[in-house]
Amino acid sequence: MPVAVTRYIADRGFETAVADHVVKSDLPTTMGGAGAEPTPTDLFVASLGSCVASFVLFHCRRTGLDVRGMHVDVEYSQRTAPGRLTALRVVISVPNADVEMHRGALLGAAEHCPIGEAIETIGSIDFVIAGAED
Repeated sequence: MPVAVTRYIADRGFETAVADHVVKSDLPTTMGGAGAEPTPTDLFVASLGSCVASFVLFHCRRTGLDVRGMHVDVEYSQRTAPGRLTALRVVISVPNADVEMHRGALLGAAEHCPIGEAIETIGSIDFVIAGAED
């Protein structure tokens, strides 16, 4: 199973090694973060947007739809106490394509994004605490 490893880097926040990449993040400023990097919530929303965009792009290329100007906006609401996302809305814009004729297929492509599927299907996360004795 692939593993993403997140390490605390002193006052610089966190670095997560995933695949062959390093992604930086920071605490929200309300929790003492410097605001120098995206927060975990920012990265979560961004991963959903980039996942949907990737699947829509794949469909558009396969069917010959014009992808110039394509973008995916993830609108979200969150509360602060406790901090959590309360709503997500994904708006897919393909301004140079005849989307009316392809609306169902584009929606189907977007719904196959594994991040979106995980949000809808994973019922729980297994948290394990490892200390010095482990």
